[in-house]
Amino acid sequence: MKKAYDAYQKLVMPLSEIIKTHYFLNSRKVVFLAKDAYKKMDGSDETDFTLQKDYLLAHSDHGKFYMVDEGWYNHSQQMLTEMLNIETFGYYIGSCRKEKLQYDDRCHRKGLLFEMRDDNKTLSPFFGIFCTNRSMYEQLLSAPHGSVRKYKSLKDGEVQVEEKYEDKEKYIYDTYTRKLQDLMLVNVKGLTAWNIDNHISLRLLSRLLLKSALFNSRKRCRFLNDLDRNMVDNCDGNQSFQVKGIKDVRINVVELLLHPANYLGMLAKVQRKIVDKSYLMPPYYILASFAYFYIRFLNLFENEDK
Repeated sequence: MKKAYDAYQKLVMPLSEIIKTHYFLNSRKVVFLAKDAYKKMDGSDETDFTLQKDYLLAHSDHGKFYMVDEGWYNHSQQMLTEMLNIETFGYYIGSCRKEKLQYDDRCHRKGLLFEMRDDNKTLSPFFGIFCTNRSMYEQLLSAPHGSVRKYKSLKDGEVQVEEKYEDKEKYIYDTYTRKLQDLMLVNVKGLTAWNIDNHISLRLLSRLLLKSALFNSRKRCRFLNDLDRNMVDNCDGNQSFQVKGIKDVRINVVELLLHPANYLGMLAKVQRKIVDKSYLMPPYYILASFAYFYIRFLNLFENEDK
């Protein structure tokens, strides 16, 4: 994401206005460790909280901290705002929920593509579509190194980062992510240069994503299945991530009829689960086609500028 934003800046901004960006190493795991230490501060200079604070404040800007990440539930930003007692600005691909905080005025959370708004009562345009396949976004934006497990203090006072690179994560990066990131960076540069000063239609973008979510080639289905098999939960001891299945589905019929796009993530997984069962594909395509046109019909009444 840093590479993409830096490339974007060079194409659209004067040199005098380019923002200097920093790549810092952090994870939900070390933030939770720091949170636990923060709650039981014992005055030690070696607590996880102190190390987290020393490392991150080196990247702050006059007492303010700006972060860019994939997003979803903003937990790390929320905890860091409380612990470090600074004003934070988080910019994410999406924000699925914003908890009501006592320090809301210091914790600014923005989902650039989709977000939950107004105390979790309203959704941004085409929320359900853009919110689909979030785990894939995470895997395809992963870095070529391990997840941060702990901060350690060196003799000279600097903070050392301890990482752990799981074999599954390395496999996905070496097999798919490295090549796709190179391709994505080329596309970002090309689309930026071609579309400078023009508004990107969220309606058109949502339509393209809706189609790609429901109708995939056999090769793409197997690629998505490989991603699912090799997901790792870095916040829980780097355990394999359990992908939700049919038994986890909870459907509200009224919600399904009024806001079917909010269930798109469930339907999008069906095709790749039955990809090798050819007799199930015809009924799937009937169901997927109905969902596609029904969601598109409802989206005609969606105001993409709100």
